[in-house]
Amino acid sequence: MMRRLLTLTLISMSVLACKPEPTDPQNPQNPGNPAVDSWLIPVNEIIDSGVGLDGIPSIDNPQFSSVTQMDGRLQEEELLVGVRIGEGWKLYPHRYLDYHELVNDQLDTAFYALNYCPLTGTALAWDRKIEGEVSSFGVSGLLFNSNLMPYDRGTLSEWSQMLMQAVHGPKKRDRAQLYLAVEMPWSTWKKAAPQAMVMDDRTGFDRPYEVKLYGTYDADDKLFFPVKVLDERLHIKERVYTIIIGDDARAYRLKDFAGGKLYQEAFRFQEMVIVGHESEGFIVSYGRKLPDGTRLTFTYLKDQLPLIMEDQEGNKWDLFGRAVSGPRTGTHLNTNRALMGYWFVFGAFYPGVEIFSP
Repeated sequence: MMRRLLTLTLISMSVLACKPEPTDPQNPQNPGNPAVDSWLIPVNEIIDSGVGLDGIPSIDNPQFSSVTQMDGRLQEEELLVGVRIGEGWKLYPHRYLDYHELVNDQLDTAFYALNYCPLTGTALAWDRKIEGEVSSFGVSGLLFNSNLMPYDRGTLSEWSQMLMQAVHGPKKRDRAQLYLAVEMPWSTWKKAAPQAMVMDDRTGFDRPYEVKLYGTYDADDKLFFPVKVLDERLHIKERVYTIIIGDDARAYRLKDFAGGKLYQEAFRFQEMVIVGHESEGFIVSYGRKLPDGTRLTFTYLKDQLPLIMEDQEGNKWDLFGRAVSGPRTGTHLNTNRALMGYWFVFGAFYPGVEIFSP
């Protein structure tokens, strides 16, 4: 009972204080103070969640444990976001991201911000170098269509996670440079990346991480904050994988990947391969055309994680679109601008989003 009360209290602190505070047009570069004429998004649709600038603290010095050390501490069905750069793998459990939303981290020479919005169930990893300098990102406390708006501490520009772009401040109109982030349950990650390092609870903050902060929010039919368009063709909290090209989007449902499936199709004149497995809880997609003009044709590799497909040349490819054997070993497929999330957020940002039908 005490845990339940604590969870409700923490949520209430964010939700009940959602009335926007007065803005200061004279100080448009101060996060949390929208100036109508300086935003790329409608200022009247920006909501102040009430938590304040950095009221939800980012993790700036993440600590990691091995998969073996974390086994037993995480539930099999828990979702984690994985980033792979070079030979390094790092995994970020939702249970910690719920409380912090931003992790400033690096792998090899790549500096990135892993940003996660628990309200929309979306996660992205993007470059945090700004004009050649390593910056860090924090939580602005602002929302657009119920979605996270990080800010960078180098220029105090606000960004829209879903638009993957700075929408206010000195970096306005700059697009985020993405690193591939893949979401899967813990049970799948243990098989796919046993060598990975997993962010643990040594965050520097005292939080009840064993308590599910948002309760049943991930499954119910309610939203804490409004969206401009509410598309109810699917359950609003169904998790879908959506590819975004320009202003168009196409959503893929996990149920269409029962037993593991691979689809090869074109979207907006771009040929791509989409691979997923319903019970393993993942969907990923890549371009089929290599820089040398070769067009690859793939077949699905069943029960061989992290390998997921093989092409006509005999190359075998892993979850992160890298050839790990064959004549093209070390080659990376082109990634799409795509992410997993609750259905409603894609309908809000991309009205009329297509729903893939096999």
